[in-house]
Amino acid sequence: VFLMDSSTSVGRDGFNKEKEFVKSLAKYFNVSPGNSRAAVVAYSNFARTILKFTNYQSETDFNDKLDAEPWYGGSRRIDRALEAAATLLSQARPNVPKIVVLVTAGQQTTSIDTMPLGEAARPLKNMGAKTVVVTVGRKADFKNFLSVVNSINDLFGVKLFDDLRYEVQPVVNHVVKHFGEFNELLSIFPTIQSF
Repeated sequence: VFLMDSSTSVGRDGFNKEKEFVKSLAKYFNVSPGNSRAAVVAYSNFARTILKFTNYQSETDFNDKLDAEPWYGGSRRIDRALEAAATLLSQARPNVPKIVVLVTAGQQTTSIDTMPLGEAARPLKNMGAKTVVVTVGRKADFKNFLSVVNSINDLFGVKLFDDLRYEVQPVVNHVVKHFGEFNELLSIFPTIQSF
């Protein structure tokens, strides 16, 4: 499940760069019917499921539907994105690695009903999902995301949205190396075998 920050500080251009990042990861992970499956959630005030695991017919269809998603702006409710990921993964195929890639441009917006990130991530951890967090900019402090991931090594950071493209390969390599049995992941993500 890919979680994309659509909050005000991201801006339309930043959101489009997030889309390119997700499309690149999806290509490496061979996302298409009959292969790896992916879902995409955009979050700001609310979490909106853009793509479910089964509502695209090809890589092109996946990319077109992702491209059609507008940037909304608003607050940054990461807790709602994590809850949406847990709901989607509860409907995923059994016995396959469950991976979440969270992209964020800052800290969670706090309000009276905000859930602490560790609490929001607990259902994902309980189902065995592994989470990678990719932060963009200086407003996202790694220490605030330690409760979401299993290890500090699951945290990646870039200064600018333009730099997300340089994190595709490191994130892919990290997922293959650290999230599940290597051979199991290679059978699910055959395009990674060339690394």
